[in-house]
Amino acid sequence: MLSNWRVKATHAILLALLSPCALGVSLSEDFDTTANFSFGEVVWNSAVGRLHPPLEVYQYTDGVTANRTFTVGTGSDGAFVPSRYSNFSQSGNLSGNIIRVDTDAHPVLEVTELDLIEGWTIQPVGSGILAIRSLGDILIKGTINCSGEDGEDMGADPNLATIGGQGRCGGGAGGNGGALTLAAGDGQDGGPVLGPGPSGGFAGAIGAGGGGGGSYAVVRTLACSPSLIWCDSTDGNGAGAGSRGLLGEDNDFEYEGGGFGGGGGGYYNSGGATQNSSGGAGGGGGGMIFLTTAGKISISGSVLANGGDGGDSDGVQMGGGGAGGGGGSIAMFAGGVITLASGSSVRAAGGFGKGLVASKGGDGAAGRTWLVGQTGYADYDTVYEYPDPLVTDVGLVRYQLGAFTVTSGTIDLGNTQPVLSQVTVTSTLPVGGSADVEIASGREASFTPSWSLAGPMTLSRFVKFRVVLTNTHRTVPTSVDTIRFDYDGYEMENFEFKSA
Repeated sequence: MLSNWRVKATHAILLALLSPCALGVSLSEDFDTTANFSFGEVVWNSAVGRLHPPLEVYQYTDGVTANRTFTVGTGSDGAFVPSRYSNFSQSGNLSGNIIRVDTDAHPVLEVTELDLIEGWTIQPVGSGILAIRSLGDILIKGTINCSGEDGEDMGADPNLATIGGQGRCGGGAGGNGGALTLAAGDGQDGGPVLGPGPSGGFAGAIGAGGGGGGSYAVVRTLACSPSLIWCDSTDGNGAGAGSRGLLGEDNDFEYEGGGFGGGGGGYYNSGGATQNSSGGAGGGGGGMIFLTTAGKISISGSVLANGGDGGDSDGVQMGGGGAGGGGGSIAMFAGGVITLASGSSVRAAGGFGKGLVASKGGDGAAGRTWLVGQTGYADYDTVYEYPDPLVTDVGLVRYQLGAFTVTSGTIDLGNTQPVLSQVTVTSTLPVGGSADVEIASGREASFTPSWSLAGPMTLSRFVKFRVVLTNTHRTVPTSVDTIRFDYDGYEMENFEFKSA
């Protein structure tokens, strides 16, 4: 069904042929399934039953003004809806109302729609980022959790190291807390190291805190709203404290990756029994969440990629505190609007360093966000996105201009000598736009196509079609709703093959 702002146009390619003993047959493609889809740049959008051009983030600014293309997938993984949650969870395990998407087995999910209802959480496992491409709307009433885990608190036995928090969705793990038998560990990388210096926070020496996770930028010139706190990572406190990690800027998500882990704190063994301890472990880095859709995104729940907190002291223990993990990355590109309801949260905050003040771990840096839809910035009454996008202008999502193709799979007409008589195309054509249908046929299912514009022709049993969309308008694009092929021929079932 066309949206109310689209103009529906129908044009027919009439192929007047006379075919004796002809049997009139029709093949209609309305694009509400992908059964006949093979490949192409044109979006075969089974969620809305339409072919349309690919999308892009148009005229965003990050130093220079540019466009960025993105894909919304093919819908090959089906609908992400409550009745099918187990299809997307590792081993079908839905205990605790948690959907455990394995990002190693599914580096990208390509769905027809996403409906995450209240009370349910997507909490990925695996080492990769969480990337979901959707043909239809994305509705998030529950929680997407790609936050790093907290580091373990200091232990009373300085001989036993504490374990760093695990990163999630591509975030780096926190460094282990130090012990007499094992030095404290640095935070691990959550993606490519850009710009100068270290990445994950450095570990602390004896009695010192670990460095903060270097999630994002070397230096931010403005405080992160809405909390108005400086959101760079910080060094640990104390003699031999670990230094913070540093990253170069990547405001427009050229690189994929999550936050970097916080460094572990050093052990302390120079006081009384209650003061001696292992160091606190570093928090894990927040991961990366990348959602794209041709439809809208509506969020009344939470989308989280926070860094984990460092391991703490019990108030007496004097080991170095664990550092906070760096905040992760959240990008959402939508062909429709993006709406954040009151009480919702899209957050990539850095984790807090812990421990006594004199040997506190450093804080993790805040991460990065970029939410952009048909109207530009996400629609909300209060700021629910943290931190703010760091591109100067987020841009607008628009349809790409140019010529794009899509090719069907092989279709068996079940006819020995079909004769194409008419092709009817229901389409929307802006000024200068076009939707050309080409066809090819062969005697075997695996034939190599030789394309011709649909015209008077005798076909073989197996056919493929190709559509070339030329789009000239960014908001009311060239699109196709249905294609009907009318043909005459001798159906195979009408023949009786007898031995000589």
